[in-house]
Amino acid sequence: MPIKHLFTSGVSDGADATLVRPSNWNANHDGFWTNTVNADIVKSDTALADVTGLTFAVGVGTFILEAVIMSLAAAATTGMTLAVNGPTLTYMQAAAEFYTTASAKATVAVTAYNTAMTSTAQLLTVTPQYLYAYIVVSAAGTIAVRWSPEVAASATVKRGSFATLFQVA
Repeated sequence: MPIKHLFTSGVSDGADATLVRPSNWNANHDGFWTNTVNADIVKSDTALADVTGLTFAVGVGTFILEAVIMSLAAAATTGMTLAVNGPTLTYMQAAAEFYTTASAKATVAVTAYNTAMTSTAQLLTVTPQYLYAYIVVSAAGTIAVRWSPEVAASATVKRGSFATLFQVA
């Protein structure tokens, strides 16, 4: 969702178009969107799927994607796979950071859509996994955060996970 101020002005616009008007204040502001997972998502197969709620409709441009995926695995040996998908790609550099123990993280980097960034272990408590991507697209479409368990076992993306997309050019 684009940024929208919590306060909405009831004042009507004045005649001077060179001033900031209440309608400018009330409008959504393009170039920055944050989407949130509204309900737990449970999955037990290894096919990559879009994280429900973490997709963004975009036009041609350059974007920075940052996601915090709160996850829970059924076993410490069930890791998490993250990926990015989107419209016609000109360039991408993406990385995921996974907690493998309470004090250690693994980082995996990729340069193509739907390329798995995978951890083979996970804590048995709700744990944040981080995804970062710099994406340049040459066509309109949808940028999506994708995921699956690393093995065919139950894993959950928790409600409250979120992604933010910034358009930088």
